[in-house]
Amino acid sequence: MPTNRFAKKHWKMVVILLVICASMLMLRWAAMIWG
Repeated sequence: MPTNRFAKKHWKMVVILLVICASMLMLRWAAMIWG
């Protein structure tokens, strides 16, 4: 069973989601500061 491969894929997805959320927060803060 490819459990290790699935775990690696899952971690990649989690990291990508965290990066997207962080970028959205930074954009919101930038809009609040510059707006």
